[in-house]
Amino acid sequence: MKSNLPAELQCIKDKIKEWIFLGGDFYLIKSNNSILKEFSFKKRPMQAGIPIQIPFGDKVSVFTGIVEVVDKNSMNATYKDLYRKLKNMETQLNWSRFMRKPYFGPHHTLETVQSFIPSIRVDNTLSGKLNSDKQLISLIKKIQPDNLSVTLSVVDPEQQFLVSSKEDFKNMLVEYYEDPKSITWIITLEKAILRDFFFVQTCRGVYDILERVAVYVYNLSREMK
Repeated sequence: MKSNLPAELQCIKDKIKEWIFLGGDFYLIKSNNSILKEFSFKKRPMQAGIPIQIPFGDKVSVFTGIVEVVDKNSMNATYKDLYRKLKNMETQLNWSRFMRKPYFGPHHTLETVQSFIPSIRVDNTLSGKLNSDKQLISLIKKIQPDNLSVTLSVVDPEQQFLVSSKEDFKNMLVEYYEDPKSITWIITLEKAILRDFFFVQTCRGVYDILERVAVYVYNLSREMK
């Protein structure tokens, strides 16, 4: 087991309660935040064709925040209905072509999911709340995430090893939508972080974005319970 955290996590060490190294570049983190209690960190190779030059490597940092609103032991018919309502609110970060302004809109997968789950109806409530937070939008402009998505967990962790094809995933997604096991938000932020003068500021900014988004999804879910 590694005894040292990677540089990206060293920058936010004051936010970390404990951590587990899971191999490769993958870490599971327990934070000291009461809402964003857990997040993971890993690095993945950059996709071919993306015009970004990184002087100290060619990997993208992936931070994944986990916000559990209702655990599996508390799920009931009311919460399952709530899950289906919240599913309509999944969102992702986009950038306008004019002046490259960040804004949140419906997650791109909702249209696809709607083709086999007709009851899906896009709801911009969460997107609207995030877009109205000027401090959050300002922080996003500053940090410039490559990707930022906010979705609900769609696979039971105990069964995810059974997914071996797109068809398997589709079937499991439908099954989970009809009978969700928990209400857990997944906030995924990807960023190719340069080892430059702003490295520490960028890493801390990434975590701040996760924290702010986590508060919104948690509070919105609780308000609707």
